[in-house]
Amino acid sequence: IPEGVVKINGYAFQECPQLESVILPETLEEIGSYVFASTTTIKSIILPESLMTTSTYNFRYWTADQTIYVRKTMAEVADSWNANWMGAECDANIVYGYQG
Repeated sequence: IPEGVVKINGYAFQECPQLESVILPETLEEIGSYVFASTTTIKSIILPESLMTTSTYNFRYWTADQTIYVRKTMAEVADSWNANWMGAECDANIVYGYQG
């Protein structure tokens, strides 16, 4: 996804079995609902510091062998993201405050 993109609309990559990796731009501010839901071919994703708003179920059905790296701290996420941003059926590993 190119730099300059600020929003990914809902369902953009839901159930996309060909998608193996995605790099989110540092300009990204908003992710709609179900964007990466059921896309279990991605092994990891980094959510940029610039991400201010998320909707629901973005990582629904992600499995324990997938990892979501979040550049924000858990407290920052709790203050500004939808409480159900991952989805109830998300078993992915979550790493808050990721600096890598």
